[in-house]
Amino acid sequence: MDDEYASLMKNNTWNLVPLPPGRTSIKCRWVYDIKPGYEGVPERYKARLVALGCSQKPGLDFNQTYAPVVKLSTLRLILALIAVHDLEVLQLDVKTAFLHGRIDEEIYMRQPEGYVAQGREKYVCRLVKSLYGLKQAPRAWNIELNDAIVRYGLIRSDEDQCVYHLVEEGSWILAIFFVDDGLICGTNEKTLEKFVDHLKTKFELRTLPAGRFLGITIDRNRERRHLSISQPDAVDTILKKFKMGDCNSVSTPAEPGLKLSLNMSPQTDKEVEEMKQIPYKEAVGALLYLSTTTRPDISYAVGQVAKFNHNPGVQHWKAVKRIFRYLAGTREYGILFSPNPSGKEEEIVGFTDADHAGDPDDRSSTSGCVFICHGGSFSWFSRKQGCTSLSTTEAEFCSRRRSSERSHMDKSLP
Repeated sequence: MDDEYASLMKNNTWNLVPLPPGRTSIKCRWVYDIKPGYEGVPERYKARLVALGCSQKPGLDFNQTYAPVVKLSTLRLILALIAVHDLEVLQLDVKTAFLHGRIDEEIYMRQPEGYVAQGREKYVCRLVKSLYGLKQAPRAWNIELNDAIVRYGLIRSDEDQCVYHLVEEGSWILAIFFVDDGLICGTNEKTLEKFVDHLKTKFELRTLPAGRFLGITIDRNRERRHLSISQPDAVDTILKKFKMGDCNSVSTPAEPGLKLSLNMSPQTDKEVEEMKQIPYKEAVGALLYLSTTTRPDISYAVGQVAKFNHNPGVQHWKAVKRIFRYLAGTREYGILFSPNPSGKEEEIVGFTDADHAGDPDDRSSTSGCVFICHGGSFSWFSRKQGCTSLSTTEAEFCSRRRSSERSHMDKSLP
């Protein structure tokens, strides 16, 4: 807490002033966490002062709030390039990132508990910089970060607002940012260090080995030019949370031939009450996170159970638990990027398919798609089609059209 408060004072986050007549001050609170360690990086205690932005009034306390983050498909594609081209890579962690953003609105906040100024107990904090919890804080930080990067000379991608690149004297830099976590790679280590030194003049940040990024474990073998990504810790956390840590594993995420339908939803009030005790939506949400990050193998199964969030039944819950059982036996599974054994430069390859009228309730078709670069999947989806197909040909045509749109959306790199 002392460390966090010192950072707040160092950044001149607020000024103590009397509360003007007719204005109200928002509350704040301390939030605590323990950051887990990995590969020699020790765990550490962390305290964060958070403003209760839920009490902010639109048009008075905030206006625009949108702030971009890097697409996960972009991240995976860049990791593929890092592996195959043996690029130098550094991970960045900006300390108290949101405190660097400037705010234009007039916002008053109560003094933090345990750090009330003596003799000025009735004063409030007139915020000058953004604070965690404020609705406009992510946007304010992104504006400051973008300004610092562009001033150095990097060019912002039009396709992905959090991707930057620079070609300089025969070497190049590629940088991506997800809020306050960054990953920079390039052909020259000195060029990366020069860029990091520039950012350190603007922000207080740490450089870390690229071993874990956004909760994704990155395992790299530079000699073989292999790089794999997985989330075994996330799988263990999810299984433990839903009391499936000791379950028996299965070889497939869904039961072959089983089609879930609305007929399996609760039919009586008693069944509805019983299902209310089951954290179905929470479980599906956790599985969706895995399926969109490093586990394309469960994408279809998760998509099937997600259709019944509004009224799940016992059979739907059994299908969710089967996915858990599959994950229990495949904790270490992930995505591997590696060069083509033939030595040929591999282009991006896409595969798409669709069933015809596979949904037993509305006879909709389901599209599936995956894009592969250097042996690893970097973009995929499995979802119901928005139109009704009258034949297998129409279903596959709609699937390929959707895949074409997805490939255009994923053109994130310069």
